[in-house]
Amino acid sequence: MISSQNPTHKIRNPRGVPVIAGLSLIIGIHIFRMLKVNQAGILTWIEIGVLIPCFVVVAVTLYWALKPASRIRIGERQLVVNGREIKADEIKEIMVRGYFNPIIGIKPVGKRIVPIKLCFRFLDEKGMKELADWAERNQVAFSYKHFMSWI
Repeated sequence: MISSQNPTHKIRNPRGVPVIAGLSLIIGIHIFRMLKVNQAGILTWIEIGVLIPCFVVVAVTLYWALKPASRIRIGERQLVVNGREIKADEIKEIMVRGYFNPIIGIKPVGKRIVPIKLCFRFLDEKGMKELADWAERNQVAFSYKHFMSWI
């Protein structure tokens, strides 16, 4: 179990700016086209079918990005991220994406994509160093590379 002397750091969810910007551009182009062409038919319904999932993804991304800060607790052999405990032997790799405001992704064993609940950024620089030290102590791969997450 995790004791109170284990370090705790504030974390936030990734902002999702590229997703929001890209989908906003797609939505804008489709709405502009629908208003300009103004034809009712199968093509209009196809475009509406494309727009609805885009709106949903933008809404979910905004919700996720605007959630208040939470915490990560670094224990001896486990991490507690957003209230979820994950043991060192359940982690395939810890990946860091980006240089300014880096995003951390914890990939569990058996997963191909980082779950959104295990994707975050530290609000302090000390957390990154302690996470890297924890990974080394527990023989968990720690790398700086691009990774995929759900949002």
